[in-house]
Amino acid sequence: METVRTLEVAPAPAADESPLAHARLHRQLTVDEAARRAGLEPDEVQWLEEGRLYRFPSPDRALLATVLYATALGIDRFEACELAGIPTPPRPFVSNPWRRLGAVGAIGLAVLAAAYLIGSALLWPLGVVAATGGTGLMAIAALRGRVSREHVRAHVSPTLFIYVGALFVLVRAVQDAGVTGALVAGAASHASSASSAAISGLLGSSVLSNLVNNLPGVLVFISGAQAGGVQLGLREPFLFGALAGADLGPNLTPVGALSTMLWLVIVRRRGIEVSTWDFLRLGAVVAPLTLIAAGLLIGASFR
Repeated sequence: METVRTLEVAPAPAADESPLAHARLHRQLTVDEAARRAGLEPDEVQWLEEGRLYRFPSPDRALLATVLYATALGIDRFEACELAGIPTPPRPFVSNPWRRLGAVGAIGLAVLAAAYLIGSALLWPLGVVAATGGTGLMAIAALRGRVSREHVRAHVSPTLFIYVGALFVLVRAVQDAGVTGALVAGAASHASSASSAAISGLLGSSVLSNLVNNLPGVLVFISGAQAGGVQLGLREPFLFGALAGADLGPNLTPVGALSTMLWLVIVRRRGIEVSTWDFLRLGAVVAPLTLIAAGLLIGASFR
């Protein structure tokens, strides 16, 4: 059953306003959306809201439609009293299940963050840590009845996973072809000191991240540096610069970072439209400033 939006109970409707229409509008539903939730025809919803019960085939059908409609809107006893303009009985204390779920989720995220730190220190594969943590959080939400197939289908983009998987296949193909070493060697060819190596890694990683996404882009730079594309004495500042470039450079375009792509999918499904031009216009200011600051800080740290 589709989840009804839970909102604070609205004030009683005006004298010339239908209580049922007031409840529907308070939930920000159209007539068609409300009709689908109740299993009624849109015309039947309008008859109920306008008080034209004589349009139904029989009084029993009108009463049944009223019950179905009120139930689909989630109108409880207390809201019904307020809509009718009669005294509302005291509400019993009910604990907020979302607060408990939020607390459990926060604990789960804290454990996952600690696992990331421990895994990094012990050189564990972080993909396994992430998959285990995500599965655990999903299991907690499912056990508490907060996850359904419809919910997952509405918030998970299979095409995005396919896109990211294809990028990793591309990176592996480039590595197997021996191109990463030459690519990184070209990016670091003008580096003669630790500061210039850091800047080379910063700029090269920024450009590659905006072309192929930052996750596979930084993997190319790490693989190429380890394959001998950078002199041993310059490898550390180069990689620091590459990591900073992969983190800050993708702020320029909406396809530079996986996190940006995920957030754009989420906000667009919430009805907030962020155009590519708006992102580029803001990124053209933010990305260069943060890259310059990072380059100066990393270069100064290796002097």
